[in-house]
Amino acid sequence: MKRKGETLTEFLTASTVFGLVAAGIFEFMASQTETLADIRNKDEMIYQAQRYMNTGTQEDGVTCGKSSDGKTLTVTLKTDGTEERASMTFTLKP
Repeated sequence: MKRKGETLTEFLTASTVFGLVAAGIFEFMASQTETLADIRNKDEMIYQAQRYMNTGTQEDGVTCGKSSDGKTLTVTLKTDGTEERASMTFTLKP
């Protein structure tokens, strides 16, 4: 006798395996997207720190400030509002 269709057990097993694989792929993609955003933020903060040290100016959405002793520089990137997106502190050598 030939089988013309799948059994319910085969279908549920295939659906479960597909679901697990899809969840793993989406988790990997989310992780890579977060890493890319962190790298872009880091590059932007380094650029802004160099710009602030060279020209003494800062762009909109960026806050730069030296400590009172002049040994550290803090660069903060902000989103469209006032929410902080990323921040980095640099140690300045004389």
